[in-house]
Amino acid sequence: MTKTVIVKIGGSLLRRPDCSAAMKRWLDAALLASPSSHFLLLVGGGELVDRLRELSRRHEISEATAHWLAIDLMAINAQIVADLIPGLEIESSFESLDARRRLPGATLMDVRQVLRVKEPLAPGTKLEATWSTTSDSIAARMAVLLAAELVLLKEACPPSAWRGADWGELASVGLVDASFSLFAAEISHVEVQRIRETGRRKPL
Repeated sequence: MTKTVIVKIGGSLLRRPDCSAAMKRWLDAALLASPSSHFLLLVGGGELVDRLRELSRRHEISEATAHWLAIDLMAINAQIVADLIPGLEIESSFESLDARRRLPGATLMDVRQVLRVKEPLAPGTKLEATWSTTSDSIAARMAVLLAAELVLLKEACPPSAWRGADWGELASVGLVDASFSLFAAEISHVEVQRIRETGRRKPL
């Protein structure tokens, strides 16, 4: 039976000169270690959402509008990753994601349609359209909807996170958002992994 794993890729990873090689190396290793799994990749907003947050403060954009704009920016980052890692396809509908995960492999997710149509009607904790909802909670909610495990792939994280520290503690240091623990409680397995450099970093 194919296991489904949601992998949330931190958007900040796109700043790294070696991000393409680092992500490909991680994915190749994951597919090799778990050949009967399907990895659904969700890319965070990174610097694009940071800029949106600045504009939102400056122009007093409503939180609901900013929330959906941030999700649009996550979709742009997914397209960037698809270009960086040839062979990865992007799926957007719940039905297509549900079908693809039944076979081993990997797929990039554009979650806009699922979050607008499927998520509000699904049971369990709902996502709020506010700045307090980050891509970590969005990935966790997707894991609930697809009965999947969840891996948060971070550029940096404290050693305690690797050992499954309390999510409230990790929220206090900004590793996850404050609502994340509510969604994590509904997931069978959640872990944080650090994506390592492929070599010495070049100056930005």
